[in-house]
Amino acid sequence: MTTYGIGYKYNGRKDVSKDFLDNDIACMNHDPEKFPYFVGLFKEIKDKDIIVLKTSPMSERKLKIRAIGRVSKSKFERKGNLGLGMMIMESKKSIHIVMEDGIKDAWRFIKNIIQK
Repeated sequence: MTTYGIGYKYNGRKDVSKDFLDNDIACMNHDPEKFPYFVGLFKEIKDKDIIVLKTSPMSERKLKIRAIGRVSKSKFERKGNLGLGMMIMESKKSIHIVMEDGIKDAWRFIKNIIQK
């Protein structure tokens, strides 16, 4: 089981977390031709992996977590204007947390949430 952080703000501005949560998905909005690394990363996501919907604005030293979920059925396809990499998430927890210390303590915090 691996944990992946997926951004929920497209172009640093447009918050798509509600679309992700309403449809039990997480996607990437990067052009696959320009960013093949992200395509490869999404293809590595498997069932039972953990998805963390997050954003970390470059101008702030904060990590904002919107939700945590477990992948129940991974797919790699286009999902309308949300992009590629749809994963259906089960047992998701919708949370709104800002980690003031940024990424430093975030993964320890996420691990504790997942284990509950």
